[in-house]
This record gives sequence, C-alpha cells and structure tokens, in this order.
Amino acid sequence: MPASVEHLHAYQNLPERFEVAVVCDRDEARARTRRAGAGIATAGAVEDVLADDSIDVIDVCPTAVSAASAGFGADLGGGKHVVCEKPW
Repeated sequence: MPASVEHLHAYQNLPERFEVAVVCDRDEARARTRRAGAGIATAGAVEDVLADDSIDVIDVCPTAVSAASAGFGADLGGGKHVVCEKPW
C-alpha cells in the first residue's frame, strides 16, 4: 500500500484530531482513487492546495522518482505545516 494511502487511513482513524480536506496528485484520477471516501476533494496541482487558506497541514508522500524530479522542497509550505514521508 502506498505511503499516501497509509497516511490517509491514519488521519481518517483520528477524526477528532484531523479532517482530510483534499488529496492532491499530479494524476487527479489517481487522487480520486486514493481519497477513499466521500467528502474529500481532489486536486491535480499542489499550487491549488497551497492557495487554499482553509488548509493548515500538507502531508507529502512522494515516490523516489517524483521526489527527485519534483523540486517541491523550496516552494512547499506557503505558511502551512508540512509533513514529508521520505521515499528512500
């Protein structure tokens, strides 16, 4: 099971502490598959998530390939808390 799905399930198992608002993936169809439930929006671009003032925390779960090519490190956050799963 991908780390992103494991993280999503962990957050969903703690509804008194977390509300999952959106699942983001460059492949938005994959995001829709991984969101695993109603009431969770999807996005195909991290910029959409960063622009959403209602989002407090971003959990990044890249694959080794996407982490090496994404270049997300420097511009990720935008004042939000960031949790990042190391893919290696």
